[in-house]
Amino acid sequence: MKGALIFLVQDKESRMFPYSNANVKRSEASAEIKKFLDMVKPLGIKPEWIIIDSKVTDYNNIARMSGDGPKIVTIRYRSKKMVKEANDITDWQVVRIKRAKGGYAKIRAHEKPVSLRYKDDDGTWKLLKMRKIIVTDNGREKPMFIITTDFDHSLKDIIELYPPRWLIELGIKTETKFFDLNQLASDLDIKLDFDTFMAQLAHSLYRVMARNLRGYENVEAETLYKEFVQGWGRIYNCEDKIIVCLSKKRSTGCLINAPFLDGWVDGGKYVAWLGKKLEFVWL
Repeated sequence: MKGALIFLVQDKESRMFPYSNANVKRSEASAEIKKFLDMVKPLGIKPEWIIIDSKVTDYNNIARMSGDGPKIVTIRYRSKKMVKEANDITDWQVVRIKRAKGGYAKIRAHEKPVSLRYKDDDGTWKLLKMRKIIVTDNGREKPMFIITTDFDHSLKDIIELYPPRWLIELGIKTETKFFDLNQLASDLDIKLDFDTFMAQLAHSLYRVMARNLRGYENVEAETLYKEFVQGWGRIYNCEDKIIVCLSKKRSTGCLINAPFLDGWVDGGKYVAWLGKKLEFVWL
């Protein structure tokens, strides 16, 4: 089976993947983010920031989006020369930032404007003005180089934006491991897109489930499956209702009190197209 290049967009707050495209050509990959923004613009969706990996797009497309579009935050390739220049910096700022996994940390940061060369569509070389932020004492051996088109927000705000990008990597890991996104059933383009869409839909449903389970808001799909879904079950078709019996677990109490099961547990709810009530019980 041929390989597939998939473009994914994750919402930072909900951690859902609201957009995917499994028909990306390698030659057009750098323009995919611009296509996404053009597609959602008529819907009134205008993100304040786009946080991307350094390989997602190029400076040409960043320049196109730097006008009235969202602010771009990414990292720059770390060369030996840049590391050497960072080691010579003396006027560091100490910044207290909020960590993605909770708590706070003190890091050192230095910022300055940079002009990066890129080739426009007409073949002429132009300069893209960006803001470069060098971060050290962040748990890594070498400094991190953040570049952004955002000149308005504070140094602290920009630094706190990029580290949570690991959440999309965690989400992709979940989709490849649990939803088998790297084992698509066909190499037909339409089937690739459909399988990818179904993986995003399943992942989103698990995220909705997690947000409604107290204490499990940040748990990944595989853990939710083991804690709440996996197990035996029986369905009894009675005269006046359908009873779904599920195996009781230590986490069942949390599930019974979840908002999305309100009314479905004690007596059940009437479902019009079934013509009966539907009730869930745990044994």
